[in-house]
This record gives sequence, structure tokens and C-alpha cells, in this order.
Amino acid sequence: MIRESSSKVSLSLEWQKDNAIKVGDDSFVYDEDKKVKGIDIAKCFSYLMSNDVNREIFYAELLGLSGEKSVNLLKSFVDGAEQEHLLKCTQDDQGYLTSVSMEGADDMSVMPTTITITYE
Repeated sequence: MIRESSSKVSLSLEWQKDNAIKVGDDSFVYDEDKKVKGIDIAKCFSYLMSNDVNREIFYAELLGLSGEKSVNLLKSFVDGAEQEHLLKCTQDDQGYLTSVSMEGADDMSVMPTTITITYE
């Protein structure tokens, strides 16, 4: 199913079981046994890897302005070059995502990345 973001920044996302499984050229795999609160890290990774130089959609997601969020914890994603990237996610005791990291790709198409999130 394709739904449009409810923010002023539009983006087509493909959703399945309340998770964004496709954003642009990237596909995502979730741990359906673990719920997550906070930002939608799948959308954030897609925006970081896109060629959108102003990062408007990325910042909208960080601020909670980009509409619906995935409900399960992200395990991995497959980029447009069909490479799978495993993710290490941590959550606090209330279920909020506090960090996510991944190793870089051998061909350097994806750099090692760590995102640490603090909620106030």
C-alpha cells in the first residue's frame, strides 16, 4: 500500500504491517516481536542516503513532523544496489530508540554510521 506523508514535505512510502518497508530505493526488515517508540529510523536512513542536499525530510522526521512512524524495531535494510546492511539498535527502558549503528559497505557506497538519539 502506498501512502503519502501528512507533512508539508511529501514522500511516497510503502507500508506493510504498520512499518515503512520501502522508502525510495531502500527496503527494510523489522523485528516484529519488538515495538519501538521515537523517530522512524528507516525513514532517517533513507533520507541520509538520498541525494536530497537540503535534508528537509530528514529534519522533519527528527522533529516528529513527517506523519506516520514504523512501529517495530528495524533489523536491516537493503539499499538500491541490493546490499543488505545489518543494524544494531538500542532502546531505553520505555522502548524509545536511543541509538542505531551499522558498518560500512566494502565498496564504500555506505559509510559506517551511528546515530544517537536523546529525547527531552
